[in-house]
Amino acid sequence: MLQDILLQIPKLRARFYSVSSAPDVCGNARFALTVGRLVYRSADKARINLGFCSDFIATIPIGTNVTVELRPAPMFRMPKSNARPIIMLCAGTGIAPFKGFVDQLTARSEPGAETWLIYGCRTRTNELYAQDMRLAEQSGHLTKYIVAYSREEGQPKTYVDAKMRQHADDIRRLVLNEDAHVYVCGDVRIETSVQTALTEIMGGPEAFRALERSNKYHLDIFGAFDVQKQHVNKLANARKSLSMRE
Repeated sequence: MLQDILLQIPKLRARFYSVSSAPDVCGNARFALTVGRLVYRSADKARINLGFCSDFIATIPIGTNVTVELRPAPMFRMPKSNARPIIMLCAGTGIAPFKGFVDQLTARSEPGAETWLIYGCRTRTNELYAQDMRLAEQSGHLTKYIVAYSREEGQPKTYVDAKMRQHADDIRRLVLNEDAHVYVCGDVRIETSVQTALTEIMGGPEAFRALERSNKYHLDIFGAFDVQKQHVNKLANARKSLSMRE
């Protein structure tokens, strides 16, 4: 009986994480990851659930051999020339690839074009790689490092899209006049908020679509739970529509 049940369970899908290191700093034989340990309660609040892969990574002994697969991301790479501005937008562990970007930038002898990083996190204690980013800003390899805190005591809730609107003139200049590349990393919610803010800043949907067509808008989006929920909602709406026709 148990064997029959197990045969019906789908195989676990691979978990993919963005590399958060740069080859010029770590070499080609090593890489770093930025992983948030997933912990959540069941719907009835009676049980605490742990993320399968993130909990595994958090609890394995140091020195354990783990099988991994490296997949290239040709559409999420920095421009080869440092004369092209880049804008990095992220929240939470979405800062992972940009830690590698900033390491790569600081490995260069001289700062190039403008590089912006707008990062969203809950509080200062949740601000990942804060010292590295501030040092990169001081050296000039990172032109602007802007943080939006959503749960910092004594401060109003602020998110990445709000910071984008505060710096709308500079973002518009970089994207429309200086051909900046825009990179977005985080869960599925940041994709929507960033796209809405960019559309407003650039002057409308057609300007945003032009940015996409030019291959200068790059996404690294995760959030399987939200995606699954969206699919369930779409299916429910489709069924509702069919029942109304009958």
